[in-house]
Amino acid sequence: MNLFDIVNNSFFIPLSGKNKEIYAAVIILLWDICKDSPTYSSDEDFLISEIESYFWGINIDDYEEDDTEESIYTDGLDKIPRKLAKKYIDRLIKYGWLDERSGGYESGIALSFNAVSISIVSAFKNILNPKLITYKGKLFKVSSLLDEIDKQSTPYETVLREVYDDMNNLNNSLRNLGASIATYIDTLTKNKTPQEVLDLFNEYEDKVVVASYHRFKTSDNLFNYKSNILDQLDYCRDMGLYKLTEDCANVEKVDYDKAQLLVMTMIGDIENAVNNMSDIMREIDKQHILYRGRAVQRAQFLLITDSSIKGKINSLLKYYSLTVTDEQDLFGEDDSIVSNCIDITPQAGFSRDFITGPIIPKKPTPIEPISLSKPISEKDLLEEQAKLLQYVQNAMTTENVNIFAEKVLDHSDTASASSISDNYPNDFAKVIGLHTYSETSESRYKFEPLGKTTEKCGYEFEDFLIRKKV
Repeated sequence: MNLFDIVNNSFFIPLSGKNKEIYAAVIILLWDICKDSPTYSSDEDFLISEIESYFWGINIDDYEEDDTEESIYTDGLDKIPRKLAKKYIDRLIKYGWLDERSGGYESGIALSFNAVSISIVSAFKNILNPKLITYKGKLFKVSSLLDEIDKQSTPYETVLREVYDDMNNLNNSLRNLGASIATYIDTLTKNKTPQEVLDLFNEYEDKVVVASYHRFKTSDNLFNYKSNILDQLDYCRDMGLYKLTEDCANVEKVDYDKAQLLVMTMIGDIENAVNNMSDIMREIDKQHILYRGRAVQRAQFLLITDSSIKGKINSLLKYYSLTVTDEQDLFGEDDSIVSNCIDITPQAGFSRDFITGPIIPKKPTPIEPISLSKPISEKDLLEEQAKLLQYVQNAMTTENVNIFAEKVLDHSDTASASSISDNYPNDFAKVIGLHTYSETSESRYKFEPLGKTTEKCGYEFEDFLIRKKV
């Protein structure tokens, strides 16, 4: 479905014209009045009075007419706050932000936000006043719910669906954190003095690192709960499947087969969310180190350039811009405190004695003859070529890893890393390559983690499965 099948085609006009600041302020003001109402509504006359008070508090003449819509003013009288408030309210109704509702015989017309505008204004409020997200206790809750799943009379509704939503919300919150670190640090440190940058790092540590992420990396670490969560999901697939499926069929009003498919899909999604969380955490660590390092470098650069020649020249120019008030000041004698900082030698002071003569180039020396070594024998040449060919075949490239994958999958659809290590002990490095290159676009096989640890060739690693791509 197209977005504008739901949203009015003119919905965003108020926020794209010359008067967008007024529209945004009016919308937020109306929202603050209506948000606590059971129907997000309020009396039209009351809302107009509130907007009128807003217009009395600003300088209306500072705002130009918007070219994207028909004129909101017809003459000077239309800038009277009461009339202007009514016009802005009418425009928001026209563009689809507000709906008119009849209040009955005893009350007048009410205005209310509709489903579309409620979602969008809520997003605006979250941007203006972002909530502090903490992750403490989320994984503990998931693990505790799954531990009690066999004791619940409605395990699908009270446990599985709750765990599914919690894991999705938790991973989405972590992704948002990873995506916002760069923006947060840049906003925190741009156009600031070096001391302000260093001081504001305390705010970053408090709001992002300590409040939300530090506990998730320590007391609420994923690895404290991962194994138990995966074990309970295995129980759901096995002994708990029948009870989960029956409850799902009752709740979702579907037949048993569809309910079983839905339950198995949700269990798989939860398992993937647990496994993907490790990758998200690694990416957050990388972003955290990268952008915090850049901010420190920015502070160091500011500290260095403040005492550089460029910084001194900027200071001199700022001083002269404040002291030179008349054109004649440019031609008068400079007896200010900075006159000794600039020493300009007049042109007459130069003579031929001050000019350095050209540097005499060095004479070219003859090139020494290159001594040729003994010609290599054909046998040695073939041996070197064989070594190079063997090196190329064993090189850890995407193509060589794909060839190795086709080799181990020659007579089967799947193969585990542990079985490959047993069958090809001399190619253990290529087993590592199967894991490393599995996410590349050139990979001709699929990678599926098995969630269990194994030890082969003296190394301990998490076992995984490779499967041919269809």
